[in-house]
Amino acid sequence: MTENRQKRKPGWLKHFGQGLMILIAVLVIGIAAYATIADARSYAVEMPEDSILVDVGGRNIYLRGMGLENDGPAVVLIWGFTNGLTTDSGWWSVAQSELAKSMRVYTFDYPGFGWSDRDPAGVTHSSAADDLHAALVALGEDEVILVAQATGSNTTIFYADRYPVEGIIWIDPDCLHPEVIGFYEINMSDPVIALMKGLFLLGGSRLYDDTLVASKEAWALGRLDGQSESLMDWDTYNAVAMHRGTRREGLARWEFYSAYTDDLHAAAALLPLDSDIPLTIIRSDMLRIQGLDNPERAELNAWRGPLMIGWFEEMAANSENGRVVFIKDSDHIPMIDQPDEFIAVVEDFVAGVR
Repeated sequence: MTENRQKRKPGWLKHFGQGLMILIAVLVIGIAAYATIADARSYAVEMPEDSILVDVGGRNIYLRGMGLENDGPAVVLIWGFTNGLTTDSGWWSVAQSELAKSMRVYTFDYPGFGWSDRDPAGVTHSSAADDLHAALVALGEDEVILVAQATGSNTTIFYADRYPVEGIIWIDPDCLHPEVIGFYEINMSDPVIALMKGLFLLGGSRLYDDTLVASKEAWALGRLDGQSESLMDWDTYNAVAMHRGTRREGLARWEFYSAYTDDLHAAAALLPLDSDIPLTIIRSDMLRIQGLDNPERAELNAWRGPLMIGWFEEMAANSENGRVVFIKDSDHIPMIDQPDEFIAVVEDFVAGVR
């Protein structure tokens, strides 16, 4: 009996292995089919009013321009990776229309995000700076103020190194202090990162978006209060949000991740900014708020917080017209949870540049 069992066991394993391979193949085909259908629905969404597609050498870059009848420099709003949120222009839907009452203001989507075509060569903060400049030149905008959230600060550093700017506003920028920069680096050899790449390549970025990203989006929208919700342009937000999780966006997101660590060090090498560039750094209260219910984050921020704040002060002090503005009780997204204070800072900055 023992001998017979030993002879049958390899056959059982063989059938199990074949069944597992068939199951995996069915899952892969199902994910790809679902992604194709869902992507087609996303790409069919109409662009919001005031949308602009600009050709930058055979690819379209998406901007949304409002208040273009106003005089003065163009204010360009750049959204970065922020606490897990997607890096698209939808998050400016609270502030843009209000800012446009007194200034020319554009939102911008990185290649592969929203309606911006993906760059076959890949998207980096460095290459995106060139794309943004080419788009603005095509629109006749030769005087610009860059307003960047979180990782978007890196794009402004590359931009300011190559092209003229009238001023820069950073909101909780990446801290490129030598002792802190490692906190932002991505270990591309991490098996989880490799799994994410495979998921994105198969078109499974919607699965990623519907799980991890959705919880972050709920957190951000939960920061809206009565006043900020009244400013929210839901039609624009929802139209942009339809592109989250598409295969195109998933691949662009992966490329951004892949280049991010190199971008950080390349941007750090270009600092400080030229002293004649006005610089305002908006610092939210995230260092305190993030640690209220998270002891590990509280411990981390107790270490990096003083270094970050000191670095912000150092960058601002290098500018002849630099300052740091602290928005108390605001989390990492002051333009959403305290738009009045955020808008006031931008209006004051633009008035000073004018």
